[in-house]
Amino acid sequence: MKRIVITNDMLVGACCGQRKLFRQTWPDGAAVTKVNALRAAKMGLDHGWVALHLLPPELHDEYRAQRKPIDDEYDAKCKLIDDECDAKCKLIDDECDAKCWIMLCPLLRKALAQAEGDDDETK
Repeated sequence: MKRIVITNDMLVGACCGQRKLFRQTWPDGAAVTKVNALRAAKMGLDHGWVALHLLPPELHDEYRAQRKPIDDEYDAKCKLIDDECDAKCKLIDDECDAKCWIMLCPLLRKALAQAEGDDDETK
């Protein structure tokens, strides 16, 4: 069986950081294997760019179709985290907003008093 390899020359057009990372990891090119795919994922290489630029249109369509359930799962998991985070952040936001409003009151009183020519800051 012929060894299928992605080479540095195939990555023309990729951003500098991605090309550098690929070149440092696989100076002689990377065989298309599950081991290298997992390594690329761990390194943060952009599979979407590779699919878009190295697959012909019909295979890119297949990639997109196979990717959809993965994207849907990702979105569902992130929604759970986002909802939990939003709830926790709301409590923190409310607390910080209250502190900001309390801190703002004397400044507002001073500004309004100055605007009215009145020095009574306790109104």
